[in-house]
Amino acid sequence: MRILYVVNGFDRGGAEHGLVTLLENGAFDDHDLRVLALCRGRGDLADIVAARLGNRVRFATNGDTLTLWACATGFVSILRAGFAFRPQKMVLSLKQANVVGRLAAMLMPRLTCVAFEHIAEYRARKFQGLYGPLLRLLSGRVDEVWADCAETLEKTRRYFLPRRREGHVIPLFVAAGNGPSKTEYGSGSPVRLVAAGRLVARKNLALLVEAVSALHADGVDVRLDVYGDGPERQAIGTVIVERGLQDHVRLHGYRSDWVTQAASGDIFLNL
Repeated sequence: MRILYVVNGFDRGGAEHGLVTLLENGAFDDHDLRVLALCRGRGDLADIVAARLGNRVRFATNGDTLTLWACATGFVSILRAGFAFRPQKMVLSLKQANVVGRLAAMLMPRLTCVAFEHIAEYRARKFQGLYGPLLRLLSGRVDEVWADCAETLEKTRRYFLPRRREGHVIPLFVAAGNGPSKTEYGSGSPVRLVAAGRLVARKNLALLVEAVSALHADGVDVRLDVYGDGPERQAIGTVIVERGLQDHVRLHGYRSDWVTQAASGDIFLNL
């Protein structure tokens, strides 16, 4: 099958990394896959994907952030790919790619359009109230829904107008059989806390920094290591400085070996 996979861009550690997981585990081995990213994204993930796919990956724009221009250019690029590649199925990952891709799919009625859902509730720093209604309005063009877990598949139903469509759970986390594991569980002093995730508001990592501040004020010796990157990094860094926690909280950014690093902590926290 000829498949066109459309994604916003390639930021390390976000939902975009799910494509790499699928590629590494042979999800598209029996298909002719092409990938179109609206922008390159931050970090080296775009290079990793390009090294694996070669000329089968294209970037609508080469910027590191998603812009309205990238979305407009992506719309045209999808139509061009539809004419040249003639995909039988188009997979749309993340909300902006879904908006652009569904609009383009309306001009390609024979194409099977797939919405790949990664989060149960749409949120955005800009246009927060727009995405839900807009995607619901455009959902009539969606023929199939993929989701990264059963809960996401169920809860995102409210963003789709009723019609007959297939739904599938596509897990995007794979634990290596020979990966690091924790062998000692006794906590020492300081208590070592670990958190990981994309630095966006819904991950509540700023709240975790506040909790460390409160513990520190009560005389509890704790250290927090955070693995991940994202748009909230500067804001979280400001909170760390304001609370005087530079010696207690460390933002490591995205680390591909974060599981190995986290295994040395005492408590892993996921908010």
